Amino acid sequence: MVMRRVVLVSMVLALSCSGVCYAASGIDAGREAWKAYEGVVERMAVMQREGKQMSLDVAQADARAYLLDAVKNFEAGGVDGTSEIDVLLELLQVHEALGNFDLAADLLDDAIALHGDNVMLYQRLAEDARKIGKAGKERSHAALKQALILEGDSPSATTQTLLGELYWEQKLYALADEAFAKAVAVDASAVGAQIGYAASMARNGKIIEASTLLDGLGAKAAPFDIQTRLLLRQALYDFDRYSKSMDETVEFHRAYGRLLYRAGRLPDALIVIQRAIVLDGQDTELHNFLAQMFMQLGNQEGVITTLKKSLEINPDQPNIAQQLQSMEASAPPLPGIARPTNETGFLVESMQNMEVSAKALIANNMEGN
Repeated sequence: MVMRRVVLVSMVLALSCSGVCYAASGIDAGREAWKAYEGVVERMAVMQREGKQMSLDVAQADARAYLLDAVKNFEAGGVDGTSEIDVLLELLQVHEALGNFDLAADLLDDAIALHGDNVMLYQRLAEDARKIGKAGKERSHAALKQALILEGDSPSATTQTLLGELYWEQKLYALADEAFAKAVAVDASAVGAQIGYAASMARNGKIIEASTLLDGLGAKAAPFDIQTRLLLRQALYDFDRYSKSMDETVEFHRAYGRLLYRAGRLPDALIVIQRAIVLDGQDTELHNFLAQMFMQLGNQEGVITTLKKSLEINPDQPNIAQQLQSMEASAPPLPGIARPTNETGFLVESMQNMEVSAKALIANNMEGN
């Protein structure tokens, strides 16, 4: 009797399916695996901040295992054969997280075959395809051309930004500059467009303007950190290579240092900010930024001395005072070495050394041109 009921239910489900009828357990299991992956990613962010490298290595392996499990379950559930775009995009994000951009692009081709008027699919295809080599970049350009055709007289900031990034990777900088400018003109609030436009400005020597634009984005720029770093590295490499001179002002060095920092060029950023402090030793913002870089370099003595100098200039900084107190409490005593009685001695000597390095860096840049 029980067996008959099972068979009857199965027949009813089969008859009620229109198109592809996938196994609910497969889709649900895939979604659960993706949620588990997202949970691991959140924990990894905490581990990274706390410097727990061994735990981070284990978590990375767990994250990959969850992604592979998600792919297996989505495919077992029949996602590959469905015409439901939302379900296809769920599998797509898993392939993208795994770095399977070739599989992601193929999946998008299948989706476009069913939904050829969906601009977002062409944009996503352009983004994934350009990550799979020269042929992928041609495929990406074709996808963006189709997106522009569909958008007609109202091209989106997203399509223009993607076009700018593609041209940038191909070192077609004049076309990239034009695309980024169009993207910002269409939507001045689009974060990706503003980042591309800032990189374009930096490469063309508008250092202060580029840094001001990026600083204004605040926390909104955080999800774009990798994109920002890659764009700025190339922009500043070209600026360093082709610029004839650098403004000897605090404003320029502050902006240039912050851009170098965003580009992941921490030693160069340190030199430039030290030079800015030589030009204006009373700017607490510069001292606090310098302390932040010392912290990332593991120079605890540098952090402590720099924060003390900042508080000497302006004692009304409760957060900085708390940070200094925490750093001093955790600082291990140096065996056999007495801490200098002159609290600013370390910073003055460091600034003098960095000033020499900064002048050498600028001189090398000028000689190279």
